Amino acid sequence: MDGISFINNIAKLAEAHNNHPDLKIGYCKVTVSISSHDLGGVSTKCVNLALDIDRVLENS
Repeated sequence: MDGISFINNIAKLAEAHNNHPDLKIGYCKVTVSISSHDLGGVSTKCVNLALDIDRVLENS
């Protein structure tokens, strides 16, 4: 259930950043892939979202 809570936190951040990562839930593992689908690479928005996701991990 920790993984689901983590995904829900990411979903809220993604909406706030208007940047939606690809998420994969596996057995005891969550994989997050962040890129700009419009630009075909990593943008400043991607980096900012990743930093906020890192903060969630640090506080959990």
